[in-house]
Amino acid sequence: MRHASRSQTISFRASEDLARLIDRERAPFELSRGTFVRGLVSGQLLATQQQEQTARLEELHRQIETLAAALERGRREQRKSLFLILTRIGGIEGAEAKQMLRDFFGVDSHRP
Repeated sequence: MRHASRSQTISFRASEDLARLIDRERAPFELSRGTFVRGLVSGQLLATQQQEQTARLEELHRQIETLAAALERGRREQRKSLFLILTRIGGIEGAEAKQMLRDFFGVDSHRP
């Protein structure tokens, strides 16, 4: 019993030079022309898809890095603002305010 195939037949004309090149390249693998050319086309298309996906992933990575840097700048500004509030409005000594911020934010740096 033959299974119904969901593949499509694609054919094309090739110059004699191209046909000889295909024959020469497929001979060591003992593949038919169709199987060999199908493998080449599939490989090329999959490589193109992979390149496109890689480019999208690289762009996402750049966007994430940009957002992470902006987030860190915001956190730094937040710590500075809180330091000023603690010292100027709250009357807390600078060293104590820094330690409070380190404890709260888990920051090991010596700057607020």
